[in-house]
Parts: sequence; structure tokens; C-alpha cells
Amino acid sequence: MRPLTVGDPVVIGHYLLLGRLGSGGMGVVYLAEHPGGGYVALKTPHPVHLGDPTLRARFAEEVAFSRRVVPFCTAAVIEDGLDGERPYLVTEYVPGPALSQVVAAGGPLTPDLAYGVALGTAAALVATHEAGLVHRDLKPGNVLLSPRGPFVIDFGIARDLDVAMAHTQAGQIMGSPGWVAPERLRGHHAIPASDVFSWGCLVAFAATGLHPFGAGDLDVLTRRILVEEPRIDAVPKLLRGGVAAALRREPADRPDAAWLLASLLAAGGVHVTADPPAGGRRRARRDLAARALPGGDHSRSGRTWSAHAGQGRAGSGTGIGAGADAGQGGAAPGGALAGPDVSRGLRGARHRDDRRDDGDRGGHRVGPHGEHGGPAARVAGGHPR
Repeated sequence: MRPLTVGDPVVIGHYLLLGRLGSGGMGVVYLAEHPGGGYVALKTPHPVHLGDPTLRARFAEEVAFSRRVVPFCTAAVIEDGLDGERPYLVTEYVPGPALSQVVAAGGPLTPDLAYGVALGTAAALVATHEAGLVHRDLKPGNVLLSPRGPFVIDFGIARDLDVAMAHTQAGQIMGSPGWVAPERLRGHHAIPASDVFSWGCLVAFAATGLHPFGAGDLDVLTRRILVEEPRIDAVPKLLRGGVAAALRREPADRPDAAWLLASLLAAGGVHVTADPPAGGRRRARRDLAARALPGGDHSRSGRTWSAHAGQGRAGSGTGIGAGADAGQGGAAPGGALAGPDVSRGLRGARHRDDRRDDGDRGGHRVGPHGEHGGPAARVAGGHPR
């Protein structure tokens, strides 16, 4: 966390701002104190953009998209609102550094932790795609490694599958160089298979410390992604098959996120049903994603993550991206990191969706201590309690 700078507000809505967690071209993410106790992440546009109707519309879409995603390995939305002319979005605060920071500081993850990242990010994609969205910016800077597992953040450039992005200029490729699928480099729209390709790049990076298409400037990376084969020989065998399938050049040849998640769970010793009954596929996929949550099932990830994640790393984190790598700071005040315990909120969300399986995925508010009032989960020094 970095201190507030000149021009930063001190209070937005009823949230006291404590410092900056991240900043990007579109907005700033602050660590804030919830009036009911605990810490939250609060995102708001830069003041220079408050009068820009296009940027305001994009921010409103990010709020709406974030609310649509059932929070499996994604930060739960607490609320959104207006403070005068300033819109803001509040999510749970996720303590932990970005995957990009962890690999830069210490090299590739151990095979067990790389498996946990693969599992958690696949679960996040299942939830995102089930909400009818494409993330479009899955990269190491948008994956936080918290003591509770990996979290995918930043829906700032997510796209609704059913609605064309009116704010995207023709020919403009939204995303980060090196993490964009071949079809998007050719000018096609983002689809769920595009996120799957980014997932393959991300998991290979986590497991080896290297991008599967190497390093270089945008033109070099683009050419390699379009015409060369990925370098994944160093990816552990447990993950290599899924990564290879995800990195197939043609989107129609790639598996979907639910297949990736099911294969990872099966490799970790968790039984999954290959073909859910008709009418229950959405519920089956949500249950599949829930199994990937550390502690939600006795999966390989759940057994190993809390014992290793974040050890020896500088504590940082956020819950929402700012359009740049998040997690630019240290522990919250007093040396403790806190985030709402949303595990019961997740179960509540699943049960509500089960009752309205074919209905609208409306947003719901999560209180400062979880949806049903459970105590905030406190983490001292970046390690599990």
C-alpha cells in the first residue's frame, strides 16, 4: 500500500481512505475502512475522467459486470454508489501480492502452488463465463495470491457476450500485450475461448517463471502467438495437458473453462460427474467451481495452499483492479490484513442461484463481515490465522 497523495480524497461515501492499493489509466483503488469494521477495496475513476461520459459508462459497466459474477475466486462486491459526481465500487479486500510480483521476486511457483493457481483461476473463469461475460484481461497482474487462494480481479474491460461493446473503437484490441489470444490479434471479438488461451499463458508463466511465447516487444510477441508453438516442456506434467489444450491456436479447438476445471479436479483426486443431467448444467458448473475453493473440498489445492501461499512475500493486495498491476503495497494498518469472510456468502449465493437457475443473475450486497454477518477473517503478517 502507498500513502494517499495530494489531491486524493480522504473520505468517499462513508468509507475512510487509508492508502492507495493501485492506480491505472482509468481509476484508482484505495484501501478503505468500512464503518462496520474491517477493510475494503474501493475503486473510483480519476478526477480528470469524471466529466468523460464514455469513461463513466465503462465504469458503470464494470460495476454491473462485477455484480453479475458469483464470487468463486473473485472478489465479492459490497456496494457501489455516488459521492457527489464521483462513482465508486467497493469490494472485499483481498490480502496478497499479485502473481506477477511473486514470480518476479522468487521465480516460478512450486508445482503444488502452480496447481492451486490453475485451479482457482479456472474456477473464476467458469463463474465469469456462466455470468455471460468474457474477462478479456486475464494476466499475472490480475491474479492475487491470498492466504485463502488465488483471486481473479479487474473486470474493467470485461465484455458482455450478448451485447457489443459500444465503447470499444473499431480495430482496437482491449487487453495486455502477450496475454491476448490469436483470434483477437486478428481482429475478432473476444469469446470465452479467448480467456482460456490467456489462462494457458498464465498457468505456464506461474509454473515456469517464463511466458510460453517468450519475451519481447509487442510485434515480436504478436508474431510468435500467431505462428509459433508455445514452449511448455518445463510445465509440470500435472498441468501440461490442460495448458497445451488451452493454447491451441484455433479457438474452436480449445476446451472450455469447465472442462479445464473438471480435469484439474480429477487430477487432484476429486471425483467429478462428466455429464450432468439436462437442465442442471449451470448448477453443476457452479458446484464444480465451489469445489476449487480452498477448504471447500479436500482437493490438492485446498490441502496445500494455506500452508505455503504468501510465505516470505510482502503483504499486499486489493479486490478490484485499477487497469494496472494491483497489489502495490504492504500490510494494512497495524500489521494486520483483513477481508470479509465470504465463504458463507458464497454458499448463500449458490443456494439463491439454485432457486432461480433459469432467472436473472441480479447483484446482491455483501455486508462488511460476510453476507450473513460472520466475523471478518484476519490475517497477520501475510499468513493464515
